[in-house]
Amino acid sequence: MRPRTLAIAASALAALLLVPAAPAQAPARAGAVAKVAAGDLGIVGRAAVRDGGRDAAVDSAARPGMEIGDGRASARASRAGGDANARATATAERVSLFDGLVTAERVSRTATAADGGVTYDGSVTGLVVNGVEHGDRR
Repeated sequence: MRPRTLAIAASALAALLLVPAAPAQAPARAGAVAKVAAGDLGIVGRAAVRDGGRDAAVDSAARPGMEIGDGRASARASRAGGDANARATATAERVSLFDGLVTAERVSRTATAADGGVTYDGSVTGLVVNGVEHGDRR
């Protein structure tokens, strides 16, 4: 399979997990939102928190062309003095897109906001595209 097709498939899986950036604000505020999946087909597993605390959600979804066997989203935010930190994580397991053309054992995405910046991390475990195994991707 061509690298471009593989990249598109991996991007489609990563797009399932939407973890938006947390904009800088003064005075310090902390907020995080994580969704297992979101888009035209609706929101699956939404967790949100603002200015301190934690939230979590567990959900699964089955819609035409997309299936998520299990999904977890968590968000936490803290504010101490002039420092605010937030972290949002979303994980989807047993993912199937395009009626099984693209599958993955697990897709994870994390966003961390601290010190005025946001960092992202993500991975796809057990990626299979059109019956061809592509292993794990970061």
